[in-house]
Order: sequence, then structure tokens, then C-alpha cells
Amino acid sequence: MSRRLAVGLIVLLSAPAAFAGPREDCENLRGDAALRACDVAIKQNARDAKSYINRGVEYQVKGDMDRAIADYSKAIEINPKEAQAYTNRGIAYAAKGNTDRAIADYTKAIEIDPKYARAYSKRGDAYSDKKDYARAIGEYTKAIEINPKDAQAYNSRGVASGTKGDTDRAIADYTKAIEIDPKYAWAYKSRGDAYYDKKDYDRAIADFTKAIEINPGDAGAYDKRANAYEKSGAKGNAIADHTRILTLKPDHVLSKQAIKRLQSKVDPFSAINGKWVWIGDQIELGLEAACKTKGSILQVSRDQKEIAAQVMEEVNGVSVKKDYKYTVLYQEGPEVAMYLHDEDRRLQNGDRLIWIADMERPDHLIWRIHSKSESAESLAPYARLRCP
Repeated sequence: MSRRLAVGLIVLLSAPAAFAGPREDCENLRGDAALRACDVAIKQNARDAKSYINRGVEYQVKGDMDRAIADYSKAIEINPKEAQAYTNRGIAYAAKGNTDRAIADYTKAIEIDPKYARAYSKRGDAYSDKKDYARAIGEYTKAIEINPKDAQAYNSRGVASGTKGDTDRAIADYTKAIEIDPKYAWAYKSRGDAYYDKKDYDRAIADFTKAIEINPGDAGAYDKRANAYEKSGAKGNAIADHTRILTLKPDHVLSKQAIKRLQSKVDPFSAINGKWVWIGDQIELGLEAACKTKGSILQVSRDQKEIAAQVMEEVNGVSVKKDYKYTVLYQEGPEVAMYLHDEDRRLQNGDRLIWIADMERPDHLIWRIHSKSESAESLAPYARLRCP
């Protein structure tokens, strides 16, 4: 199923209301319960076009396009002025790959109702599928004129413009879609793609991150962000994202290959950058909650001589944000040695307290002291997990 079909697939007839019988249940319920109610409603009144449309919607959601088309066709036979039935049937034909029949149905819906924005938008999708992007842009523009709050039409027009090479216009449309619907993950991913094409990897990463925040289970967003991280030189972050993909899709071959390729090139300085949480806090609170309330942000300076740490610490039962700065001494393999800036803390043997950040894995950081002479529990090795 294409992205456009997945978002705003079909038009439902109404919001749920108080149920009063099979026809109302057919209209208001969803899934198998709706199908059963629609069957009863149609038996009671075989000339009820709305019940055929609603049953067609349920078949379409289940992926049974042939039955959906049959029900929409019956609704049209009963009431040839049902613009919604033509539009929904067009979407079903498009899902089956019959773009020309889809366009014919959208066109008929527009003839019946020239102000039906959805029909223009779906006809734009069909022209995009035929790679007629100029006509597609015209259709999306008409839909936006009728309904200026149609975030999906802005996003689709942006995709068409971007495909034609007009990246700046595409970004403007994605931005407008996000203004209308700040939770529209697809628009963030689309804009991230556009920034990626412009080699503006920082903005691309920010948009893919926002898409992940909205939909944490979207492996595609992690993949896009991993590619942007790699392009920006943050190979450790790229590995972490591919690792996350494998938790969502364990058989994702490309991520397995990417991790193997990137691990041979990983730079511990790049890998340290990011937000981390102590494993103890993760066990106690869960990773997401711990990252929100107790996460620590580590950032390596451009010259790789300093590491800034922004840490959430508990003081008298209250979480307080504290800033620390470490001076880097050396880097050897996956380890970075450093000492806390402006602190001359000494071990029992007189040596200066030196910390080691050991990037044993891209998503797993061991924080330990350099000397084994200090036995204090507070200085024992402890680990951090990377926040998503």
C-alpha cells in the first residue's frame, strides 16, 4: 500500500453516535463488527447506498479491493450522484494498479461535486503515479484552494515538486503541512528527505528525529536518520540507529550490512555524542522515562579536546541540571581518556583521577577510572545506554 493510501485512505461517513440499529452500527462501528452490521442493514434495505459504501470502506481497510469495488459500484448503481462512492472506488482501483480507471472515477466525483477537495487530491496522486507531476501539482493546488487546512495535500504537492527538482518549493509545502498538523510524521520525513538532498544533514537529522518522536516504531525513519548521520560523519549514531532497526525488524539485511561496514570505521569521538542514561536508572524507570528525566547529554568539541556533559542530578529529592567539562588527554581505539576540567582530584596513590569513556558498542558506553588502585564503590565502572 502506498504512503498516500496509508494516510487518509478513505472518507468515513460520520463520527460515532449513539447506536440505534444495524444501519447506524454499520456506519459507526469498525472492523468485523461493522461488516456484520452492514450485512444486516443491506438485508433489511437492499437499496441503502450508504450501507454499501460503509461496507466497502471496511473491505478496503482489510485490503479486499475487489469486494470494496463491488460495494462502491452497487452504491453508484443505486445513487449515481454519490461522489464519495466514486472517490473511494478510485482509491481501490489505484491500489490494484489501475490508475486510468482511478482517474476516471475521481473525475466523475469532481463532476458531481466540483468542491470535493479529496477527489482533486486523489486525482493528483494518480497523476503522480503516472509521473505527470505538473498535472499532479495542479490537482493538489486545487484541493488546497478548496481546503487550505489539508496538510496531506500540501505534503503531496511537496513530493511532486521535489520529484521535479524544485526542492525549495517542496520544503515550503512540507513546512506548511507541519504548521497545519504538527503530529504529521510523514511531512517531517518528507522535509528531512529534502534537506538530505540539499546536503543539510543537521536539519535532515532534526526532522527524522521528530518523525521518530511521533512514531517510535517507524523503522524507515531510523533508516533515513542513520543515512544522514553517516553522511554527517557521526558513524556511531548511524550504527545505533541501524541497531534500533534490528530490534524492530530483526531480519533487516541492509542494517546488518551497514553495521558491519560502519563498525570498521567508527570514531569514538563521534560515537560519544548524544544522550545517554545510566543502566540503573533504565532498569528502575524504563528507557523512555529515564531518558526524559535523567538522561545525560555528551558533546565533543570540534577540536576533540573537550567533552561537555549536561547531567541531571538529584539534589534533596529534586532533579537539577548540572554542566561539567572534561579535558581530553588521549584517544586509543574505542577509548577516550579525560579528566574533569578545573578539578584536581587525586587517587589514593597520588595519581590524578582520569576517566575513561570506553565505546564498547555504539549504544553502550562504559564510564570508568583509569587506575585500579581506587576501591571506592562510587568510582566503580558503570555503564550508560544511548537514548533513542
